[in-house]
Amino acid sequence: MNAYELAIQLKAESSQAEYGYDVGDWKLYDDAANMLRQQADRIAHLEMLLANRNEIIDKLDLTTPQIKELSDEEILEIGNAVTNLIDSNEGWIEFARAILKKASEK
Repeated sequence: MNAYELAIQLKAESSQAEYGYDVGDWKLYDDAANMLRQQADRIAHLEMLLANRNEIIDKLDLTTPQIKELSDEEILEIGNAVTNLIDSNEGWIEFARAILKKASEK
């Protein structure tokens, strides 16, 4: 039995219980039926979102690197441009930034 079927059964029980019990008892059946429907709707919605998300992820080409590799010549060119700074920590940072910038432009 799924949540929708249980909600229908609870609703039917509440209709029958209305005539034999006080209002608090049968209202509980109605509340439970409504809650089950809401939760089942929410689960169905989340399943749909998950399916759509998976479909989008499947369409992405995640095998292609986001940053292209630089050739040896390109790295040497950047190194020659900052060679006077390489002896300091600032120089290495500048070199790394230049490498990353060049790779992201590719």
